[in-house]
Amino acid sequence: MADLGLGIKRRSDVSFKLMTLNIEPKTLFTPCMGSSNLGVLRCLSYMLYLNPKMIKDSVEKTREEILQEMAKALGHTGSILEETLKQLEEIEFSMSQIEDMEEYNRMVDIFNAVRKRAIFRRKMLMIHREALGLRQHKFMDIFYPIPSMKRKR
Repeated sequence: MADLGLGIKRRSDVSFKLMTLNIEPKTLFTPCMGSSNLGVLRCLSYMLYLNPKMIKDSVEKTREEILQEMAKALGHTGSILEETLKQLEEIEFSMSQIEDMEEYNRMVDIFNAVRKRAIFRRKMLMIHREALGLRQHKFMDIFYPIPSMKRKR
């Protein structure tokens, strides 16, 4: 079957195209729902001619959804970094309670490994921010402080 316009080749594509344009199929008039896609396309193009705002609304809705997803992903990256920093605090607290030198040295190794992961996560957050157009990172050290490396006893 030849392309009937708007990328519609099959009857099932018509309802999908209506959904992407935020048009409920039931809003189409009964004469438009003929046996051919051509009748639906004529009605659809007529409706878009009468109300071009439908396309703008769907584009704005899509843009808003993309921005929401970008913000959600950035927040997720930040929360992973915050969890890693929280682990560092917990390890540091338990290190302050340890008196055995071997146990302390084992915890130092764990602390330094988690610290490296925190540095990596902060770099990932900076890269993510730059990808979204946020180029200023002067407050990263203030909001996400990473403690210095621990030494063995």
